[in-house]
Amino acid sequence: MTALGPAPVPSVTVRVRTSDYEASVPKPQPGSLTIDLTSAALSDGSHLPQRSFVPSAPLPSEALGELSKSGDVAATFDVNLKPTAARYALSVRGRCEGAPRCPLTLRLGGEALGSVELRPEIDLFTLLLDQRYIIPQGKLELEDGHRGAAGKAQLSHLALTPLGPRVELAVGTPEARPYLVSGFYPDEADGNRRAAWGAGERSRFALVLAPDDTDYQIQLVAHAVAGIAPLMVKATLESAGEPAAPTPNAGQPTEPSRRERSLGEQRVGPGWGYVTFRVPRGALVAGVSWLTLHYPTTAKPSETEPGSSDDRSLAVRYEWLRVSPIPR
Repeated sequence: MTALGPAPVPSVTVRVRTSDYEASVPKPQPGSLTIDLTSAALSDGSHLPQRSFVPSAPLPSEALGELSKSGDVAATFDVNLKPTAARYALSVRGRCEGAPRCPLTLRLGGEALGSVELRPEIDLFTLLLDQRYIIPQGKLELEDGHRGAAGKAQLSHLALTPLGPRVELAVGTPEARPYLVSGFYPDEADGNRRAAWGAGERSRFALVLAPDDTDYQIQLVAHAVAGIAPLMVKATLESAGEPAAPTPNAGQPTEPSRRERSLGEQRVGPGWGYVTFRVPRGALVAGVSWLTLHYPTTAKPSETEPGSSDDRSLAVRYEWLRVSPIPR
């Protein structure tokens, strides 16, 4: 008699394509414009480092590449933009050095759009514009309003974006960098992904939108650093914008008093995954809101990963940020 072994166990082979779990980097939003002031060409063909901008005093590691604008010089850029929305947001990322405020005047096509006042902290300063200010071709002008005073405006980016009810940032791309306000290391690659690590104990995103009258969700694609994952990450939302329906005709700085609220905590694991925070109706306003992610601890890969020489203090790395209304 021949002994029979156990019946064979059916096997299943699962093949996962890269495209199944890695989103492609999108093209810039139609009708939008992003200018990196560290390398942008001026209308006369020169570049900022050759003219009105010079390397700034040392800044935090998350603000590498900032430039400092001298007091009396205006910078002019060529703009070729077809408007796609009724309203736009014109945003300047930077800070004021040497004074509590640095006024910065902006013009497009020779027409004054308004002014923003930079503060000592790196931030995103925004004007809300009616479509009539956006011309298909023209020149965008920046002028430091101090006229020789002690303060200097340190600038890194300009962004002109259609104002809508959603925000989508492909973190790690040039178009997203103006909205990574503070607490981020430079953009980098992780395989086919583009991403950026948070720097230090918190990271701060600027969300520029005109929200619908409903609850929202903020969804991040992120992972925590090996060695201390998973992390419980706390989110807070700070808003400053138009508290009521926007007026249709002026360029208005979003400078009302700010209010902050907690969005709770979410677990961020060691592998790429979704992290979602719910935003109650009315917490977002037309203009700028700031999402801050607070980390309970950080780690240096050089101390937690064998063979690593990375001495940065890391907690969470981000690939995507999406802000969208929750269907009723």
